[in-house]
Amino acid sequence: MSIINPAELDLKEESVVRINRVAKVTSRGKRFSFSTLVVIGDGSGHIGVGIGKANEVISSISKAKDNAKRNIFKAKIINGTIPHKIVGRYGASRVLLKPAAPGTGIIAGAPVRAVMEQVGVNNILTKRYGSSNPMNIVRATINALENLQDAVKIANKRGIKIKDVIWNDIDTREYFNTYDELSNERENLKKFLLNRYEIHQQELVASYDNRLGTQLLAASQLTLEDRVFRIEQI
Repeated sequence: MSIINPAELDLKEESVVRINRVAKVTSRGKRFSFSTLVVIGDGSGHIGVGIGKANEVISSISKAKDNAKRNIFKAKIINGTIPHKIVGRYGASRVLLKPAAPGTGIIAGAPVRAVMEQVGVNNILTKRYGSSNPMNIVRATINALENLQDAVKIANKRGIKIKDVIWNDIDTREYFNTYDELSNERENLKKFLLNRYEIHQQELVASYDNRLGTQLLAASQLTLEDRVFRIEQI
């Protein structure tokens, strides 16, 4: 892997993924220190992650940023997504990354989203397995990006066109068709429930009117002695 000079890149503002406060108990009381996880990139495929520790938050962020710049590498992305499906692993966490069609957006949690925004991926489907520790998730995502292969090599190896690499690796069209079907079913169910609610309200009003009419009719047929007798009973 070639060494990348961060000074030659137009880096974006760093994304702070996590700030962890650590307390050390001494004879004079508690001493607090901070550990910060930072992700930085240029939005064009370069990405780096770093950790910084200091007694102040600002100092820990600055150290993490410098550490991330020293760990920058070039990820293989194509047309705002990744060339193929891949699973990244770190510790007890696993992160599944799948390429997606334009307009999908970043379907991911906060740690993975921070990495994707910094590296320049705009359309991707992700799923996290195992530990939910943000540090493990970010490391697993970086592991997946480091192990991505070039789309040209994959196309030559599979004997297909470059544009078919993404579609053959994940049937995104089937995903969107399923999503549209679920959306239509949800709208139909919503209309059905609203219709049933209106019918139920009408039935309640009609039932109330019938009971009220029956009671008024029965009261009108009572004699004066019966009315006085019932009032006395109450």
